[in-house]
Amino acid sequence: MKKNQPRHIGHTSSYAQAGTSGLISRQIGCMNWTVSSRYAARLFSSEACQWDQLENDPHALLVKSNPLRRVYRLTIQDEDYYVKVYSAVNFFHSLKWLLRRDPARREFQNITLARAHSVSVPEPIAWTCARLHGRRQAFLVTKSLGPAQSLEDMIHSKGCLPDEILPLSLKAAGRLIAQLHRAGLYHPDLHPGNILLPVSSDSLKNPCAWLVDLQNIRVKNQLAAGLKGPFLTWRMTNVAMLLGDIYFRLGEKYLPHFAREYLSVLYDSPNRAESEVTGYIQHLIPAIIRYRRLLCRRRMRRAVRNSRYAGKINLPDHWRGHVFFQHKHSVDFAPASTLVVSRQVWEKALHDPKTLLEDGRILKDEQTATIISKDIIFDKADSSETSVPIPIVVKHYPMQQGWQGILSALWPSRTRHAWRQAWALVTMHLPTAWPLAALIRKQGPFMRESISVTENIPQSINLMRLVRDGSITQSYPARKELACKLGTLLAKLRYYGFSHRDCKGTNIIVQCSSEYMPSPPDIPDPSVKAIQCYLVDLDGLSLPRIKSTDSPYRELIRLGASMKNLPQVRLYDFARTFRSYIQYLDLPEAHDRIRRRRLWYALRKQIAFKAAHSAPQKLFKKNFHNILIVKPSSLGDVVRCLPVLYFLRDRYPHARISWLIQPRFADLLKALLPPAPEKHYSYNQASSAGILDEIIEFDRHHFARIGRSWRVTRDFLQFMSLLRQKQFDLVLDLQGLFRSAIFSWITGAPTRLGFDRARELAPYFYTHLITMPEHTEHIVQSYLRFCRALTPEGDDSFADRDINFNVPIDPFAQRSARRLVHQAGLTSSAKRYIVVLPGGTRDAKRWAPENFAQMALKLYQDHHLLSVILGAGTAEAEITEQIIRHARTLWDDLPPNALINLVNQTTLAEMTAIIKESALTIGNDSGPLHIAAALNIPTLGLYGPTDPKVVGPYGHLENVIHPNPDIPHTRRYSLDPEHQMTNISVDEVLEKVQKKL
Repeated sequence: MKKNQPRHIGHTSSYAQAGTSGLISRQIGCMNWTVSSRYAARLFSSEACQWDQLENDPHALLVKSNPLRRVYRLTIQDEDYYVKVYSAVNFFHSLKWLLRRDPARREFQNITLARAHSVSVPEPIAWTCARLHGRRQAFLVTKSLGPAQSLEDMIHSKGCLPDEILPLSLKAAGRLIAQLHRAGLYHPDLHPGNILLPVSSDSLKNPCAWLVDLQNIRVKNQLAAGLKGPFLTWRMTNVAMLLGDIYFRLGEKYLPHFAREYLSVLYDSPNRAESEVTGYIQHLIPAIIRYRRLLCRRRMRRAVRNSRYAGKINLPDHWRGHVFFQHKHSVDFAPASTLVVSRQVWEKALHDPKTLLEDGRILKDEQTATIISKDIIFDKADSSETSVPIPIVVKHYPMQQGWQGILSALWPSRTRHAWRQAWALVTMHLPTAWPLAALIRKQGPFMRESISVTENIPQSINLMRLVRDGSITQSYPARKELACKLGTLLAKLRYYGFSHRDCKGTNIIVQCSSEYMPSPPDIPDPSVKAIQCYLVDLDGLSLPRIKSTDSPYRELIRLGASMKNLPQVRLYDFARTFRSYIQYLDLPEAHDRIRRRRLWYALRKQIAFKAAHSAPQKLFKKNFHNILIVKPSSLGDVVRCLPVLYFLRDRYPHARISWLIQPRFADLLKALLPPAPEKHYSYNQASSAGILDEIIEFDRHHFARIGRSWRVTRDFLQFMSLLRQKQFDLVLDLQGLFRSAIFSWITGAPTRLGFDRARELAPYFYTHLITMPEHTEHIVQSYLRFCRALTPEGDDSFADRDINFNVPIDPFAQRSARRLVHQAGLTSSAKRYIVVLPGGTRDAKRWAPENFAQMALKLYQDHHLLSVILGAGTAEAEITEQIIRHARTLWDDLPPNALINLVNQTTLAEMTAIIKESALTIGNDSGPLHIAAALNIPTLGLYGPTDPKVVGPYGHLENVIHPNPDIPHTRRYSLDPEHQMTNISVDEVLEKVQKKL
C-alpha cells in the first residue's frame, strides 16, 4: 500500500481483526448474533428480549431516530445497553452493505480495534444482520456509559454550566483525540456530538471523554501511525472537524484548553511551551475555516434534500419547494431556529401559497417582486396547545415578460438560490433572516412564479432608512457601535470566504432597541437590547471559496458607495467601519499607521468613483448637450411620446435634440424644426418651431434587403456611421425592441436609457434601466418614467406639470386641407363635419363597415353632419369602399357629400389639419385617433381587444366605448370573447355621440 493512503478496517486482517478472537455465535430465530464474550451471551436468549420488535418492548426507549438509523436505550437485568438499528432503505443501501459489509459489523470491529489501542470507546456487546419486515436490518449492542452528555450539548448550553466545566471538558476531548491519533486512527465524522462526557458531580471534576459512532473509522499506514507530529494533514483535518463548531460559536479563547492537552498526550510530555500551543492554534484556525467552508457546501446540498432538518414538499397547482422542519440547536440571532414544524403542518399551512400574499403589510410592490410582512399560525396537532403566531416576510417573484422573462424562467430560481445562501450563512454563524420556505410553481420546464418565506426580525429596519431618519445618529454610543458592527459583519463575510456583489445599505437589516427606532413598535421586544446587523436579499451572495480572487475590500466599497450621499453620514463613520474591518481580518494595515493611511485614501477614492458611476437616480446631476430620442414607429406611439420631447426641451433648453423616426411618420414632427431662413410664416410659431433640432429618418423597408443588396448594405453602414458621428451623450429608447436598442448602442452614447423589461434582449444594450410598469398603467405614464429619471430628487414640480402634447400644424398642409374640404362641399369654419377612422392594425380591432355606414347615415339624417373618412393604405381603402357600398344599400338616394372618401388622398400633415377643424372624431384604436386626442378635439374611441386604460386616447378615456368594461384585461391584448368589437352596437355609439354634440 502506498504511503499515506487511507484504508478501511478489515482490508488487512492482522491489524483490523485485533482483539476479535473469542467471539461467540448465538442464533435467535432468523438472527445470528455475534457476541463478544460468554458473559454477554446470556442476554441473547428467547426470553431476554424481542429484538425484531424493539418499538413495542416496554424496556426499550427510543433515543434517536432518522430514516437510516434508530437508537434505543434497553434495560436488561438492571443493566443499561444501547442498541443501534440500521435499515437499508433502498436497493443501493443493500448493495453497499454487500460490498462493504453491514454497518453494525464494521462499527463492532472498529470499536474492538479502538479498545485494543486504549482509546476510550463504549464496550461492544454483539452485532447481527438479518432480513426483517421485508428489509435488511443490522443491530449493534454496546454497553451504556451511564449518565452522559455530548460535548455539543455542553457548547450550546454554556450559559447553564459553571465556568470551569467547559475547559475541563475540552481538555478531556483533547486527551481522547490524541489517543486516537497516536493509534493511527482517523475519524471522518468527528464532531462534538460524537464525544460523550459524564454529567455526575464526581466525574465532572476530572472528566473522561468517550468516542462514539465509529462506523466509518479509518486506519492510516504504519508510518503515519508512528509519527507524533500534530501537523500531519489528516490529523489537522480531524481536529478541525471537532473544533469547527466550538470556534464559530465560542470564539478562539477556548481553543488553548484543547490544544495544550492534545499536544501533551500526543508527544507524551505533560508540559508544553505556550509558544508551541499558540503556533499550533495559528496553523489550526485556517484548517478550521477550510473545513467549515466544505461543511457549508454540504449543508447547502442537504438543504435541498429530504432530511430531519429540511425537506421537499409538493403542493396543489404545480407548487413545490423546500421547507424548514427543525434545527439541531437554537441560534442566538434567530428565534425561529427553535421551531419544530412537521411536514403535515406545512402542507396544511401552505395548501394555497397565494394566501401568503393576503392580509399583510406591503413593504415593496413592484413589477419584479412583492414583499409582504405578516404573521403565520401553524395549527398544533394537540388541541391543548396554544397556537403562537410567527412573524414572517413573504417575497413573491412573478414571471417576467418578454425574452428576459423566458430566460429567467429557465434559470435556477432566485428563491432556491436565496434558500441555499441563507443556509450557508447559518452554517457559518453569520446573522441573516432565518429561512422557512422556498416555493416555486412550474409548468413544464418554465418557472411561472416563486415565493420565499423568511423570519421577520423584530424591531428591525434597513440600514439606509435608519440612517436617513436620523434617530440613531443622535446618540454617539449607538452611532459608534453601529459602525463597528458593520465593519465586523463585512469582515466576517470576507474572512469566511463569501463574496457579496450587492452589499448596499438596503440589503442590511439593523435590529436595535426601541429608543433608536424611527417609529417605535407598539409592543417593544425586551430581549432586543443591543444593535445587531443582518444580511438580507442574498441574490448577490456567492458561495464560500477556498481561494478568492476578488478585492478584499469589495463589500466595504459597495456599502460606502450606497451610503456616501446621505447627509447624516460623516467621514468618521466610514473611518470606524474601516478600522473594525481591518482589525478583525488582522490585515498588515491594522498594525502600520502609514500603510493604513494610504489604504484609507485609496478606498475613499474608490468609494467616490463607485458612488458617482453606479446609481441611475443620479442622472439629474448630469448636463446633457446632445440628445437622441429613438421612436421609429408607430403613429400613435409617436404622438404619445411628444410630452417627453417637450420635457427634454424644458429640462435642457440649450441642448441639441434629435429624433430617429421612419419617413412616413416624419411629417408629424417637421413643424417642430427651426424655420428655414428663406421661409417667412405669418403665424405665431414660437410655441412649436425650434422644439426639435433634427429628424433622422430610418427607412425600414429600404434597409430590409441588408445582405442581399450591396447598395443597401453600404447605405446601412453609412447610416450607422452617421449615428456614431453625431456623438450623442444621452439616448432615450422609447421603442424597446432589439432593433432600436442596437441603434442606441451604435451611437456610443455614455448614457442610454430603456425599460428594464423591454423585449428581444434590448435591456442588455442600455446603461441605465427604467422600471417597467404594471400592465394596467397608461402608456403615456410609462413614457413619463424617463422624465422622472431625469428629474432631481425631491422636485415636485414634475407632478404638477401639465402634460403637453401640442401637435404642430403645418401652415401649408392646413391650406391644402382647407382646399380639399371646400372641394368636397364642406364649410370648415362651421365644423359641421365629423371624421371617421375605420382603420386599425388588426382585423380584430376594427368595427364592422356596415356599423360605420349606419352610424354615418343616422348622424346625417338627424344632425346634418357630414362624414369625412380618413386613412391610408390598401386595407383601409377597401374598408371605406365597403362602408359606402353599405350606405347606398341602406339609402338609395344617398347625397353625394354625405360620406366623403379622402382615404389615400391626404398627407399626414393634411390629415392632422382636417382633424383639427372637425366637430367630432370617431374611430377605432389607431394613430389618427390619438392625434385627435392630442389636439383636444372631441373624440370617441371604439376599443375591443386592447385595453383603453393602457392605450386609450389620453385625456379622453371617458369618451371610450368598450364592451364589458367590468371584465378586467389580464393582458394588453385580450382574447376574451367578451371584448370583441362585435359587442359594440350602433345605438350605443349614437347615444354617446348625442351626448358629445
